[in-house]
Amino acid sequence: MQQPQLKEKQAHRRESSCTGMTILHVDDQPPFLELTSEYLNHELDNITVITRTDPQAAASFLETNDVDCIVSDYAMGTLDGLEFYTQVQSQAPDVPFILFTNEDPDDIASEALEIGIDSYLQKSSAAANFSILANRISILVELYQLC
Repeated sequence: MQQPQLKEKQAHRRESSCTGMTILHVDDQPPFLELTSEYLNHELDNITVITRTDPQAAASFLETNDVDCIVSDYAMGTLDGLEFYTQVQSQAPDVPFILFTNEDPDDIASEALEIGIDSYLQKSSAAANFSILANRISILVELYQLC
């Protein structure tokens, strides 16, 4: 079975201790950050979810910390999700990036995938949506790391 190819960037293998995943979730809505964190902790084993409400604070966090995956909203005030992705690529070029947003997919999904964002998922508070997010995180982290 052939592995799917990532568009616009190549998956780089990173060393990993294989003891768990660290996810950086960036969203300007604290209640949604908390809800997402709870669901991901329920769906995935051995996971740490770091949350930031400001993309600049998230970028600063990445300067000194490694993560296995970044999940970001689109509309966040100071930077949009596409600008945030562009900014953090120099710090974390080998980290999968998922855009998880309420924005209309017709407006930004194709641009997001064209610039190299690994996955786009429409935000919803439905439990099934968090299962899809957890599955995408697992698949992308597996593609990027050897565990």
